[in-house]
Amino acid sequence: MKKNKIITIVLVVMLPLCTILTISCNKEDDNTLTFDEAISAVKDNYLANVLLKDAFNEVYLEATEIDSYIISGNFKSTTVDENAPVLTYEPLDQTTWPKTITKDYGLKNMVCEDYRYRRGIITIIASNYITQEGTDITIS
Repeated sequence: MKKNKIITIVLVVMLPLCTILTISCNKEDDNTLTFDEAISAVKDNYLANVLLKDAFNEVYLEATEIDSYIISGNFKSTTVDENAPVLTYEPLDQTTWPKTITKDYGLKNMVCEDYRYRRGIITIIASNYITQEGTDITIS
């Protein structure tokens, strides 16, 4: 009899308590995206990744070439072609870091080697030689 009384008390106390805890812990998620919003976010993320990779690729080849000139100490001067973007690399020495690499296409659309039109400036700040493992690179 005493055993049944304990079971009844436990059920009377625990059942409402578990019910209250279960109901009260279900929180509505206000940040749920609709299907269209999720698709739009994925597309935006993809476009951002493509543009970032394109900007990096535009500067990477020239930057690796300049890195080799800096490492060897044989600095190369180039002539300015009005139909080509202007590439700058500052400071142009072996000891000062970070380096700022700038590729300036100008204000008008310029047809590049990959047949894409570009204008504006791509700026990369590198904490070490661009080919060096562990180099931090910021693109803007």
